[in-house]
Amino acid sequence: MLGLAPGGWAATNPLYGMASKLTYKEAGVDTEQAAALVGEIKTHVQRTQKQRQLMGAFGLFAAAFELKGYREPVIVTGCDGVGTKLEVLLEYDRIEDAGKDLVAMSVNDILTTGGDPLMFLDYIGLAKLDDALVTRLVLKNDRAMEYVHLKDLRGSGTEPVNVLSGYRWQDGFGYYEVTRDTASHFFIDRLPAGTHVFESSVRVQHAGTYQTGVAEIRCMYAPEFNAHSGSVELTAEP
Repeated sequence: MLGLAPGGWAATNPLYGMASKLTYKEAGVDTEQAAALVGEIKTHVQRTQKQRQLMGAFGLFAAAFELKGYREPVIVTGCDGVGTKLEVLLEYDRIEDAGKDLVAMSVNDILTTGGDPLMFLDYIGLAKLDDALVTRLVLKNDRAMEYVHLKDLRGSGTEPVNVLSGYRWQDGFGYYEVTRDTASHFFIDRLPAGTHVFESSVRVQHAGTYQTGVAEIRCMYAPEFNAHSGSVELTAEP
């Protein structure tokens, strides 16, 4: 409820007039940096719209979809939540899987009505944007392996974000991750056959052009089973 005191609301509210003196950036919201992030993830968003294209919705807070090809279409809505599984994901540091589960549960609810899932709106909320990069190692092995050592050499000009060693769990197997000065090490007791993704974050220290590190993997008791990745050029701009 808003009351009007003698002399007017403006005279009694110390915050009145501050809006013209305070910018978004000064308030902690860098709109230019946010717009740059939106541009960087554009290709990833387009990858999810290969079959069905939303109408100019990228970067906005609403979306439109043309219902052509449907006779007398009926809109079916779905709403679900992750539930208590969120506690398990937080416990094992796999919070990114919450989004996958949320989409799957909502899509499944729509399928039970005979509906055709068309789109899922998503929103990225961050407390602060920084210059951290995510390095992603994609490992493919055609057979199960035991006692595996994976070493990820960091690129020049970068420093690790997470420096704490510890046991991690993902995709049905566990490993111990150790962060050293020049590389991150992953020690795996048993690696199932399949495709596995290992991610870690680094922060660029200085602008310039660098070479990324090379990842190496080998069986500790059978070193003849080994492989390594290539190196690519990394350009950091101020």
